[in-house]
Amino acid sequence: MEPPPNSTVDKTDDNGNVLQRRKYGADGKAVVDYDTGDHNRSDIHPTGAHKHQFDHTKKNPRGRWMPLTEKELKENNDIIKRGENYHD
Repeated sequence: MEPPPNSTVDKTDDNGNVLQRRKYGADGKAVVDYDTGDHNRSDIHPTGAHKHQFDHTKKNPRGRWMPLTEKELKENNDIIKRGENYHD
């Protein structure tokens, strides 16, 4: 089942902890993923939590990791906390 346009879906573990938050655009396609951890790869995700923006014109639309903006940190402060799972 496809999520509705302009929606947000959280992927959780068995304990209900959010592992990833995905936002969808007006066209129903994924726009951005917010990963709440470093996937046990701090060498490639030094900030811990991070984002991946989507570009659906590319073969692999999920882009490389990027740090979060202040606005994104505020919007996702229920799952991403500076000094806990996000380090700048």
